[in-house]
Amino acid sequence: MRFALPCYSFAAVLFSALTITPGVHAQAAAQSPSSDFLVHEKIAIPNANSAAVLDRTADNLAGVFELFKIAVDSSSSVEKPLTVSGSARSPIIEASVKKCVAFICQTVDLDAVVSLTKISGSCTRNYVLSLDLAKSSSLLTQSYDKLNVAICYAETADGKGSLALDASAHHASSYEAGFIQNQIFTLLKLQIYPLTKALNQSLQTSAAGL
Repeated sequence: MRFALPCYSFAAVLFSALTITPGVHAQAAAQSPSSDFLVHEKIAIPNANSAAVLDRTADNLAGVFELFKIAVDSSSSVEKPLTVSGSARSPIIEASVKKCVAFICQTVDLDAVVSLTKISGSCTRNYVLSLDLAKSSSLLTQSYDKLNVAICYAETADGKGSLALDASAHHASSYEAGFIQNQIFTLLKLQIYPLTKALNQSLQTSAAGL
């Protein structure tokens, strides 16, 4: 994504002094002090073969991101729409967003490699969906190097299931709370709802194909 962010002008410095850095979810902070909690979402999988629905969706992550629409706020605009390349299981997504604050605009590019890793946990299945931001613009990577979504899949006795999603932004080695970090945090947080929506749509498509 190209997230347009303001330069360090007098207006930006003044604005930053009035900006409160977003808080970290208490539980997430305790579990991962090197990440900032973004948001929690839930998705129901009403199909009686929900495990198979999830498997089909996991095999085509590119399909999920082809449905994903970049979200922006009133001071932002999409400069380059999202494109998806790479493989079905490890897609690469690219986009650009421009954001203006106090009449100062900059553009930040998102260039992320997506992966889904199965991990141990207390749920029927546990995964981490990761977006590696290493190749993105420095304005993004100076604050965060990964966007992670912890996924808890719970299956009921009738085969139906649900997903609980906890999204967080992992601190880069150069992370420093402040104006730029706050802008990046807000823009990343905006992306979680459309990502959840795209995942839900993809799950429905997978269920229809069974």
